[in-house]
Amino acid sequence: MEERGLARRDGLHLVLTEKGEVVAERLAKAREESLAELLGDWWGPDRPTDLIQLAKESSAEVSGSDEERPYAPAPRSDHTL
Repeated sequence: MEERGLARRDGLHLVLTEKGEVVAERLAKAREESLAELLGDWWGPDRPTDLIQLAKESSAEVSGSDEERPYAPAPRSDHTL
């Protein structure tokens, strides 16, 4: 991930870069589309939040613990140097 510019080290933590955040969002969208295809008639436009929640939960389950996943840094406040 670091070699591809998707993440950078912040001490021991791996932090997503802007490019990494875009790629992570694309992967989440691809998972959502794949699940929609697999679920067929069960999922439809009347249940978008069900599918989104399902994608988030399944993604969290297959991505390891919170400590293992890269994270987006918190936005800087106006008073941070």
